Amino acid sequence: MHIINTTALISINETMIIQLVSFLVFMFLINRIMFRPLQQTMRDREGYVDRLIKEIDDVEKDIIDQKEQMKAKQATVRQEAFKVSEAMEDSGQKEATAIFDEAQAEIADINAQTAATVKAQIVAARSHLEEEAKSLSQAILEKVLDRRIAA
Repeated sequence: MHIINTTALISINETMIIQLVSFLVFMFLINRIMFRPLQQTMRDREGYVDRLIKEIDDVEKDIIDQKEQMKAKQATVRQEAFKVSEAMEDSGQKEATAIFDEAQAEIADINAQTAATVKAQIVAARSHLEEEAKSLSQAILEKVLDRRIAA
């Protein structure tokens, strides 16, 4: 090997060509061994992430649809509950009216029975009072007249 004695910063000689060929071989090998598999892995990962994003969007749409269905079901259930509540209220109102009417009829019956009893007692009391009044008036007259009155 021969030593060249020059003062230039860059000299083109056989070592530079060997270094250039070594560098190109190195680049070819690193590209084959490292960069291509790494790029393939990155592409696979991007595809996987894209699929996950799509699945997430689909699930979010499903959730929104299910929420809307739940709201619709909730609205129908509320309407049905309102109808049942109205029906129960009407039924209760009818039952209360029937009970009230029955109680009024019972009160009227009791009033009629009481009135009949009172009338009977008044009639009995009047007849008894008439007899009492007659006997009392006869006793007073006998005392005042000082004799016995035949009735």
